[in-house]
Amino acid sequence: MKHAIEIAGTSFPLKFGFGAFKLLGNAWDCKGIQSVINEFQKIIPTGKEPDVTFEAADKLADVAFAGISNAGVKELPDSDECIEALLFGGQLEPLMIAFQESLPQGNPQPVKTNRQTKKAKKK
Repeated sequence: MKHAIEIAGTSFPLKFGFGAFKLLGNAWDCKGIQSVINEFQKIIPTGKEPDVTFEAADKLADVAFAGISNAGVKELPDSDECIEALLFGGQLEPLMIAFQESLPQGNPQPVKTNRQTKKAKKK
């Protein structure tokens, strides 16, 4: 795996993408990928001394668990150990990088179906 985070002395692979977004959507009651991205942006700590709320800390753990689960890991680490690693163990940055690299880049072009292609050829 390209990305991983270390929690309580164990390295856990991270894999984001549709599966992880769906897990987060279910956990956060979001109907689609953009809603998950919007919710994620609300929890990102900012400033020189960010005050991370308990709710935001739990959601950061949700992000880590979604990436770990989507990578195929069946046994997740303890939530408190995960939050501690993210907030105080230097693992927040690798998590953020892995998540942000999974976001859609640029303006993807719609894929034409066979039906659309056949209609275009008939004209």
